[in-house]
Amino acid sequence: PPPRYPLSRIAFGVLTTESCYRNRAAAVKDTWWRDVQRGGFYGDAPDEELPITPYMLLEEGGPADEWHREVLREHVERADYLSSMPKFMLMLFDLHYRCPECDWFFVGGDDNFVAPGHLQPLLESLNSSDRIMAGGPIGRHVGVGAYPSGGSGIIFSRGFAAAASRHLAPFAVSWLGGRGQRYLCHPCGDIAFGVLARDIGARVEELPCLHGMWPEYFSLHSSPAVPACASLVGSAQQPRVTCPRPATFHYVQPRSMRLLYHFFTRHRNPAAQQ
Repeated sequence: PPPRYPLSRIAFGVLTTESCYRNRAAAVKDTWWRDVQRGGFYGDAPDEELPITPYMLLEEGGPADEWHREVLREHVERADYLSSMPKFMLMLFDLHYRCPECDWFFVGGDDNFVAPGHLQPLLESLNSSDRIMAGGPIGRHVGVGAYPSGGSGIIFSRGFAAAASRHLAPFAVSWLGGRGQRYLCHPCGDIAFGVLARDIGARVEELPCLHGMWPEYFSLHSSPAVPACASLVGSAQQPRVTCPRPATFHYVQPRSMRLLYHFFTRHRNPAAQQ
């Protein structure tokens, strides 16, 4: 049967920065991004080669007041860790604004490797109309409770994005203005999303197959007898890899990104090996 949520209804957002446009972001564009039908790259400066999507919330006449826009625009134009949290918030708003008919929105960075076809089955049992923030592994933080680790990417339902849309700009500004520091974590985008989820009454769902490290990490930390490259298979012999069809990895460098894509492409099309 066809998947409940086709890739045409899953939007992907990749956050990058100008210094990574030609290496990490280019590697994403040349590999797993080929399987993406909806979404965009988001950065801190326009570019002639990489299609950087402008943040709709910051456009004149956009659905945010001028003061919020000015505060957030200042952070968007910066290329530092502190600016990542508001950029992730703006990216989620933008993905939903540009694709309101989409069911799910994946938010990640330029060092995430994603297998979109492996992500689809993980969403089958979930209702995209509900307010859901999904991902894995699940972390816990004082005053926040459960939240999905941002390193492996976070998936938001259409219900979450719709409910959060009018809160994103004021929430991001308040977090930057001191609310985040009260949680002893600043900027900590994933924890900020966890607090936002609590504010709007959303639930957190843990998904398997989303990994917060690179493939070799799991092999090397599972058994000294297992060679590093074996972790690409994601079989049961590597217990730290959570499933045989990994959906995401983190901290993946450009060369590894291309090797992983080559592996996954050949693995899903055995005829290519002949």
